[in-house]
Amino acid sequence: MDKLFILLFILVANIVSILLIYHSFDKNIEKTKRLLYTMIAMGVVYIIVLIVYFFSSIGIDKRIATQAKQTIVFTFVPVNSIIVIPFMLRSFNKRKDREITGEQLNKRAVVMFIIAVVIVVSEFFYFRNIEKGIGRIIEQQGAANEASTNSAVTNSVLNTENKTNSITNIDKYYIWDRTFGDG
Repeated sequence: MDKLFILLFILVANIVSILLIYHSFDKNIEKTKRLLYTMIAMGVVYIIVLIVYFFSSIGIDKRIATQAKQTIVFTFVPVNSIIVIPFMLRSFNKRKDREITGEQLNKRAVVMFIIAVVIVVSEFFYFRNIEKGIGRIIEQQGAANEASTNSAVTNSVLNTENKTNSITNIDKYYIWDRTFGDG
């Protein structure tokens, strides 16, 4: 059930992100070009998140890194897109319509660049912590499985010893009874 909730969240976040970006473009641009530009913008953010994920997984077991990759990347691409792209597109549209000056646009671009850098650095450490957490969970599961296997083997050995002792005891009593009668 948790996986379904996560997948629905990722789907909704991606749809919202695509719609926000699409509607942030100038309305004078034809729909096919707006859709193309939207996909290009999402692709650029996807590549940036992949690069951050790649660097965060350096030194992490590849098995662990690949288990979390898709979920993390497809969760953070729409989040980053929603935070940065629509604001910048609307700012460019305002500059184009002469609602803001070039200097105001530059200030907005610098602020958004700083915000984007903070987001990327934060994501690097967040991804790294997620990967380490997954590694600890896998190690705990491995230890639990090993303990379970060892317990099963120990129980099997003990059961075999008990059966052997029981057979030996039965044989002793049988021989005693045969030799000396009851007793």
